[in-house]
Amino acid sequence: MSRWAAITIVSKRHLPLARVTAQSFREHNPVPFYTLLADDEQGRLDPTREPFALLHMEELGIAALKPFQFWHTELELSYASTPFAIQCLLRRGYDGVLFLKQETLVLDDLSPVFTKLAEHAVVLTPHLLSATEPTGRVATRSARAPRRRL
Repeated sequence: MSRWAAITIVSKRHLPLARVTAQSFREHNPVPFYTLLADDEQGRLDPTREPFALLHMEELGIAALKPFQFWHTELELSYASTPFAIQCLLRRGYDGVLFLKQETLVLDDLSPVFTKLAEHAVVLTPHLLSATEPTGRVATRSARAPRRRL
């Protein structure tokens, strides 16, 4: 088994985002990629044709799963499920897990991140590495942040 794994979390309506994230990741990184489907697929996908290995919420070992899903909005469910998804992959024998947000487009090899993950229990990559100049405008999305290389 590979030492590392990567994962994203989506609802079925965001499966196209997970496909792009998985394809772009796999293009540059020889690491297994998983997608946790936060809701029921309702027969809308064939896991054998996807660019990722599929995980279901039932595999995470969350006590009282139905109330857990009921009390969270779609976005909150993704965030709340993240530690369970990472723990699930660690229990499968991976030494480290890289979590990518569902809208991530990977444009290069992420070996530097995996190297840091080998040295530290948690590695965070910030949106910004330094303060930006004030413009007088309010940014409403993180996509407006300057792009930085790791």
